[in-house]
Amino acid sequence: MNIIDSQEHFVQEYQTLLIKINQNITDLAQYQKVEMDKPSKGLTEKLNRLKLHRTKLRNFLLTYGEASEEAWIAARKEARNIFQKALEEYLLPFEELTNS
Repeated sequence: MNIIDSQEHFVQEYQTLLIKINQNITDLAQYQKVEMDKPSKGLTEKLNRLKLHRTKLRNFLLTYGEASEEAWIAARKEARNIFQKALEEYLLPFEELTNS
């Protein structure tokens, strides 16, 4: 079962993931600022990818959060795709970046 089947679930899941991504961006930026001697290319790239996904999530949520049922149905596949890619990036462990 896909968690983004209805417009209501779409809004809830997008908002939840946005909160998590925002916190992750804050935490990683703080870590880079305080714990690292110099900026890490891998971490900077991770932060940039998270920010890109955050923007995509926000824009899609603003566009379709209160859309008509017909517009939502037409956009549902894209909503799932954007969510899945953002979730995968969010779940990518930071340890992978520090071991490279």
